[in-house]
Amino acid sequence: MRDNKRITLVSISLLVLICCIQPVRLRAGDNGTQGEITNSVLDSLYNAFLRMKGVQRLFPSMPGIGEAIPQKEGEFPGKCGFSLIAQVRRNFNNFSSGQRAVLKKLLDERPVLESSIVSPSGFFRIHFNTRGDSIPNYDTTLSVMENVNRVAFALDSAYNYEVNYLGFLPPPQDNGAGGDDLYDVYIMDISDYGYTQVGETLDPQGMTATSFMTIDNDFSRAQHFYSPGLGGLYVTAAHEFHHAIQLGNYNALIEDRDLYFYEGTSTAMEELVFDTVNDYYQYLHNYFSQPELSFYQYKATDSYTAVLWMLFQHYNFGPNSLGKDILESEWENFKREPSLKAMNTALAARGSSLKQAVNLFGDWTYFTNSRTKPGMYFKESAAYPLLKPNYSLLLTSSQQMVDVFTDPVSNNFIRYLADNGATMDTIVIILTNGDLQSALTNMENATGGGDLINERARLTLYNYEVSGAKKVANNYYYTFSADKPDIFLKSEVFNNILNNDGTFTISEVDFAFPNPFNYSKNQFIYLPVKPNRLNSAGLSIFSSSMDLVFSGEKNIIPMYDSYTVQWDATDSKGRRLPTGVYFYVTDSEGNLKKGKIVIQNE
Repeated sequence: MRDNKRITLVSISLLVLICCIQPVRLRAGDNGTQGEITNSVLDSLYNAFLRMKGVQRLFPSMPGIGEAIPQKEGEFPGKCGFSLIAQVRRNFNNFSSGQRAVLKKLLDERPVLESSIVSPSGFFRIHFNTRGDSIPNYDTTLSVMENVNRVAFALDSAYNYEVNYLGFLPPPQDNGAGGDDLYDVYIMDISDYGYTQVGETLDPQGMTATSFMTIDNDFSRAQHFYSPGLGGLYVTAAHEFHHAIQLGNYNALIEDRDLYFYEGTSTAMEELVFDTVNDYYQYLHNYFSQPELSFYQYKATDSYTAVLWMLFQHYNFGPNSLGKDILESEWENFKREPSLKAMNTALAARGSSLKQAVNLFGDWTYFTNSRTKPGMYFKESAAYPLLKPNYSLLLTSSQQMVDVFTDPVSNNFIRYLADNGATMDTIVIILTNGDLQSALTNMENATGGGDLINERARLTLYNYEVSGAKKVANNYYYTFSADKPDIFLKSEVFNNILNNDGTFTISEVDFAFPNPFNYSKNQFIYLPVKPNRLNSAGLSIFSSSMDLVFSGEKNIIPMYDSYTVQWDATDSKGRRLPTGVYFYVTDSEGNLKKGKIVIQNE
């Protein structure tokens, strides 16, 4: 009963403060700590912060808090309040005195809930209510305590993977805040997935700090969470726990320009700790629709998009000889140098560089969705969006020139379509601007209002051999020029095949592969086909007794150095076939290719 009274008193004190507030109005010329900040921006920050904390839900019509921002129909909740809290703290002195009073209370005080348990690992204290709007209810078939135990499981799983496996340092003790030195997690009915809030700074520079975590109590489908229920709980635990790690041991001085580094890493932890949830899919369209942006150009709301870059580094570079994951190495460097430089230092220790890694990242992100190469690049690439090249041109004569304006530490994707007389060829140049120093300058100028640096490059594609030009494939060549050519790297893709040395030629073949096909070892069989302008062909499969078992239209795709159609070795109803010999016929506008294959169904 005492706890309930305390909750009521806290709510009443906030209510009194809120009723006394008038929205802030800055004089013309007033600035925030990072460039200009207007009264409307401050009011928006203030309202968003109160909404995240649940205050606007508790008191939706209270005067003086500005216009509430309700969740729109079909709108997903915010992912994480981490960047919002950082913005509020950074601009604290620019708010009105009434707003500062409310914000100070919300920033300084922790929630007070009815009950708590300690997780099995002994590291977390989980606070919760057993009645009211905030009771834990991730799985409606479970009791309150069973749901709380799922929270404990999620948090301990995050600790085990991020600390024991990846090598990150655990969050520091909080000097008894929350009742003891365990890490405090509060389960409450909030508008976002969760947030990690700074407690006390632990050094004079403010580089490290204690923190506590708040997570939503149910991730309700009615609130349109992308991952409702337990899925939302699991990814939030992994995500927010890494924010606690970041604040407690590496860098609590959160600058807007580095938000991609904080949020990209935390979002990557969701996938690494709980691989089956895939909540991060909702952010991928931001990258695949604008792949030419550099990391530091992401807005706060888009910073989760950097998850793809972080996953790429983890999968491609992994741990060093001491067992430290590359992401941990980068965060260790981030104590002393800007995020881009911290990544370059870690990559150099592994025999690479930021420029080389960004170029390779371009290859990885191109081969997704229908361009996926089984067993290569991202393991879930088939579920990712299809990358949209930011330059698309048609080769209508013997050559085509384009000027490309590139930002430092970014990829540009230039796609040419060329008619070879029989079909349409697709040539993609992945152009990487790896100018780290200019990127660091841009990060400073973006904050201080200075001019941003970019670099123009010129590409010309030819359908005949040109002296000094780089061969792509077959009879395609291109030239490249720029004022600073050394800052660039390039890779080429011809008809969805990455060109490593410019010596390959895609041609027709007359055999199927793999042959024999085994369901336990293979996913698809590739059957030869003659290319055509429609890029599709008919496929018919017959049994040894010449019964038709499959018939359909298939896309023509280049696989390795051959034109093929892809078949999953199932009949017209999607059923696997018995072991035996089968005959295939591909029909490309009347041009037939025939042969036999062996299918093994063991």
